[in-house]
Amino acid sequence: MKSIKERVVKVLLNNKVSDKVLESDISFTDLGINSLAFIKILIDLELEFDCEFQEEDLLYESYVGLESLCQRVDTILENK
Repeated sequence: MKSIKERVVKVLLNNKVSDKVLESDISFTDLGINSLAFIKILIDLELEFDCEFQEEDLLYESYVGLESLCQRVDTILENK
């Protein structure tokens, strides 16, 4: 079974996010991802993980980058 990080990366790459996302110090804004594109990514993550992000999870400014997004997905899955 694939790890959460592998699955999140797959969703990001499917949304045409640069593979620079794998670098831990790169934020989504630095990659040129705007709030609308981020919402699309969250929807795809909900489908991938059969989960639901809460309203407070929708602000892309809350995520430093890949690691913080993976941590949030992990928390949502633990509380499912």
